[in-house]
Amino acid sequence: MLVMALAALALGTASAQTTRPAAGEYVGIVTGSNVYVRSAPVDGYPCTKLSAPATVQVQGEEFGWLKIVPPPQCYSLISKSFVSSDDGKIGTVTGTNVLVRAGSDLMPGRNDVIQTRLSKPDKVAILGEGDGYYKIVPPEGVVLWISSQFVRAEGIGPPEAAPTTQVAATEPTTQLVATQPTTDQAPVKPPVDDEFAKALAAFKAAEADLQKEFEKPREERDVKSLLAQFQAIKVAGDSPLAPFLQARIDDLNKELELEKDRQAVADLVAKVRAQQAQLAAATVRVELPATRRRSYAAEGLLRPSQLFTGGSTGPKRYIVTEPDRRGIGAYVQCTTGVVDLDKCVGAYVGVIGTPKYDERLRMYVVEAEQVVVLREAAPPPVRLEPIIPIREMIEPPTLEPTPTPEPAPTTQPAPQTSPTPPAPKGTSSQPTTGLPVADTTTQPAATVNEEEYE
Repeated sequence: MLVMALAALALGTASAQTTRPAAGEYVGIVTGSNVYVRSAPVDGYPCTKLSAPATVQVQGEEFGWLKIVPPPQCYSLISKSFVSSDDGKIGTVTGTNVLVRAGSDLMPGRNDVIQTRLSKPDKVAILGEGDGYYKIVPPEGVVLWISSQFVRAEGIGPPEAAPTTQVAATEPTTQLVATQPTTDQAPVKPPVDDEFAKALAAFKAAEADLQKEFEKPREERDVKSLLAQFQAIKVAGDSPLAPFLQARIDDLNKELELEKDRQAVADLVAKVRAQQAQLAAATVRVELPATRRRSYAAEGLLRPSQLFTGGSTGPKRYIVTEPDRRGIGAYVQCTTGVVDLDKCVGAYVGVIGTPKYDERLRMYVVEAEQVVVLREAAPPPVRLEPIIPIREMIEPPTLEPTPTPEPAPTTQPAPQTSPTPPAPKGTSSQPTTGLPVADTTTQPAATVNEEEYE
């Protein structure tokens, strides 16, 4: 669209000087059909369309675009949140610096062009409403835009060329060639027009190259070459092409700055990710042992149980204890045979398996599935276990008394009712039962295993 506008500028420059006043306000007549009236010059969205012989009130011109008073069918938009109205026809602005936007029936979804600002207690004439906005009569000072290519000043007709027949009758072609040499005809076309045409052609070519270049991925674009191409175009400061050329150069300079910033950010992100990877690796090395310990059902020194030795008492079990703590951490057994626990006795191990709480033992019994030797360790001192298990934990076997010969019957005196005198020192106070009795003065008491208390 920018190139089309520039082309229109180049084609209409000479005729505009003869069909419109040089400056000031005037009435213009539309010369085309369905000519867009836009919210802004060049690339503004269309608000309405006009066709010949509609008239417009021209207030000025900028770069081939006429600044006009909005036609009657055009309207502006203002937020309903900042307007109060009692009758729905006249509204009062209730806010400060409330935006007034250009409305469009051709593109209802566009309202991004800001036309002016109003503050309380400004009045607005309401035409309708929709999507949170009031449609209002454009406030004073609001303008729209139309291409000067399709408008001529009222009272000034289009330039009339002399008929070919009259020129042939009064000034024959042979006479013009004879009386006006080529050197005399050169000033008819000012050199500045040639320079403008060349600059415009170069600008169009650069725009086409820019379009192709920006279709590539960002990292493959050669922005520096495009910038040099635009900078090589030379135009006068008052040329209609000058502001467009300068805008393009500014855009490309900004693109280069953004590219530098993106590269700096990419380098910073890469550096941070490298540091994060290093920290993650260090964290794995530090936390690996802790993670491994937490995965074991039991961990400690593995020793065989002196109570659960297998057979009639149940599966053979082992005890797991901490080297620096007293007491049993858990019992370990392997009824499936997948692990040979005897090979790990005396080592500091981690047991992987299924723990199950035993109410009788009041501790966990782990069914081992795998045993990991964490470090070798010397077996702890052997502690004696009770010869006879405690009745609450396991029922002791029934012992048959050894038969002994009965002594010869003797006549015993009748029992006396007097109190029994105390037994002398060194003798037992227990009654005689005929069974062997342990001598408490010579035999030590059995030592109870404090770790494996049952």
